[in-house]
This record gives sequence, structure tokens and C-alpha cells, in this order.
Amino acid sequence: LIYYFFFKSDGKKYPNGPMGLPVIGNAHQMRGHRHVKLAEWADKYGDIYQIRFGNRRCYVLTDLALMKEVYNNSAFAGKINDELFTLFSDGPHGLLNSAGPEWLEQRRFTLRH
Repeated sequence: LIYYFFFKSDGKKYPNGPMGLPVIGNAHQMRGHRHVKLAEWADKYGDIYQIRFGNRRCYVLTDLALMKEVYNNSAFAGKINDELFTLFSDGPHGLLNSAGPEWLEQRRFTLRH
């Protein structure tokens, strides 16, 4: 039952990504040097791939042009507010999850480069 809930398909096509565990997704693989693991997955899965925190899909973008497109599209403006995500991360950081001055600084950096 847990396997079905976690891995069931809703008929939509999603980017590939590493297989996670039921309930926690890929959180257990994100210990230590997260940037190294994310870079390994980028080499394997390409410019956009998905990871999971619990049953929530999270998308990782490694292409600068794609990042700029996402930054400039209001459809991607929602922020994640999820306890499991916060538990296995360092809090609300990153391009799409941060807010306020941190978000503005990251956005400016990305648009310059």
C-alpha cells in the first residue's frame, strides 16, 4: 500500500530522477555534501530532474537558461512550506524556496550570469 501511494502514476510525464524510498523520498541521500550528490545526479539525469521529499516532487534545474525562464515566470513563484522538506534541508533556501533579501540576491546573481 505504501509503495502504491508513493510510486503511483497520475498519467503525467515527469522528468527522470533518482529512485527514493517510500515516505522519505530522496532525503536520506541528501546527507553531507548535498552539492556533490546533486552534481552526480545532474550528470546522470540531465539539465532538469526530479527528487522527492516525502511524496512531494522537487525539481532540480542545472541549465542557466532554464533557471532564468523559471525566475521570470510567475507560475513558479510559489514557495515550499513543508515540514518534511525543512527537516531534511537547511530551511527555506535555494532559488525557488527562499524569500526576501536572500531570494533577491540569488535572483540577481542568476540573471547576471
